[in-house]
Amino acid sequence: MGLIAARVLKPDRKLAPRTAWDAHTSSDPLNEELELELNRVEADDLYETLDYLVERQTALGRRLAKRPPREGSMVLCDVTSRYVEGAPNERAAFGYNRDHKKGKKPIVFGRLTDQKGCPVAEEVFKGHTGDPATVAAPVAQLQQCFQLKQIGLVGDRGLLTNARIREDLRPHKIGWISALRRD
Repeated sequence: MGLIAARVLKPDRKLAPRTAWDAHTSSDPLNEELELELNRVEADDLYETLDYLVERQTALGRRLAKRPPREGSMVLCDVTSRYVEGAPNERAAFGYNRDHKKGKKPIVFGRLTDQKGCPVAEEVFKGHTGDPATVAAPVAQLQQCFQLKQIGLVGDRGLLTNARIREDLRPHKIGWISALRRD
């Protein structure tokens, strides 16, 4: 619960809540509200919590969507990335870095949300994956999880290119809304 509250109230590194919960900051209102036992949260505790969430990602995703997308729903798609520091990561790779961090390897995330912005599908890609290549996997995941045959996608021109529409969307009868470049 503390990790969720920390993410909502002050998004930061995954180990940042540990610092906030340290005895030196025991006057933090979040500590008081959650009645945290100070000096007992170790980095491994946070990593174990994240492992727990990853193991249950699909089930949690279904529960988070209060109303699953229905046939003919519009979904919003976007891409973001984060750079990696520390231990090697199999998905980190040099590529376009949105944060403009030189010498850092990013990881790319493709996300689909319902019309209210609630995530309904997400996929993680290697850092050198271009934005247009992130569309097909989350859409397939969305169709499989919710057994949808027809959905509409809303995305920017970096994601929904003419080639992606022609090769990934039209064959699966997926509608789309985007601003396209001239070819």
